[in-house]
Amino acid sequence: MVDVTLNFIGRSLMGIVFEGNQDKLRNKYFESREKAIRYLDTSCREDMVELSNFLGGQYNKIDSKHVLVKEFFPELKVKVELGDDLRAFCAGDRTASFTDHELDLLAVYTLNHIIRFIALKYSDQNLPEMCRKVFPQ
Repeated sequence: MVDVTLNFIGRSLMGIVFEGNQDKLRNKYFESREKAIRYLDTSCREDMVELSNFLGGQYNKIDSKHVLVKEFFPELKVKVELGDDLRAFCAGDRTASFTDHELDLLAVYTLNHIIRFIALKYSDQNLPEMCRKVFPQ
């Protein structure tokens, strides 16, 4: 997070923009975290609102998707969509100020923070292995 922040500040001061940036979160990051994130009870609106507060973000339900949005930098947000598919991606006018790798790191950081919430909220239950790997109790 420190590297991403310092790189962002440096590039902002120098006016550096990356061409062709796309939101390409690598599948390996999703696959290893999806089972843990699916453990979240999305049918409980109170849990979803509590999660968005934990993230310091916002929660909306759009059709059958649960959408969590966390703004890390001005005009750069990470969106996590929980529906039939799990999606995490960066959006906003500032995405061109970051490398694809940095955008991936922000999305994975957000997924990890969701897993931390799950580990804390459902600590008395049989949690998926990822909850213990990422955040030892």
